[in-house]
Amino acid sequence: MIEGKISKLDVEKRSAVIVTDDGAEIPVRFTDNVNVEVVELETQGWVGGELADLDEGYLVNLDISPADRDGVHSCGNIVSLS
Repeated sequence: MIEGKISKLDVEKRSAVIVTDDGAEIPVRFTDNVNVEVVELETQGWVGGELADLDEGYLVNLDISPADRDGVHSCGNIVSLS
C-alpha cells in the first residue's frame, strides 16, 4: 500500500499519477473493477464511490501491483483521505 496525492487524474483512461511524500511519481492504471472508497462528510466514515469522485490534489491510499514493463502499476483499491 502507498500513500500520496493525486497529481494527475484521467477518469476516461482510468489512470493517474500519485506523488508520494518523498516526491516519487507513481503512474497507476485502475482495474475495471477497482474498489473506490471516499469520505462520507456527515459521518466521516468511508462509503463506496467511483473514480469520478476523486480529484487532483486528493490524499489517497492505494493497493498497487508491481510495475509492468512500461513502469505503470495496476490499482484495484483506492481510498480517498481528503
